Amino acid sequence: MDTDDHFFFRVYEVVKKIPPGRVTSYGAIARYLGSAGAARMVGWAMNQS
Repeated sequence: MDTDDHFFFRVYEVVKKIPPGRVTSYGAIARYLGSAGAARMVGWAMNQS
């Protein structure tokens, strides 16, 4: 599994934990994953799902 795939997997695992009706930002997800500057990468991951 390359680095992008691993990051995408981690993004999907976090997104699954967001309750229905709740929202968050790509930036908040990136910060939660310890990659504060990766908001656009989170967006790209969501685009690929």
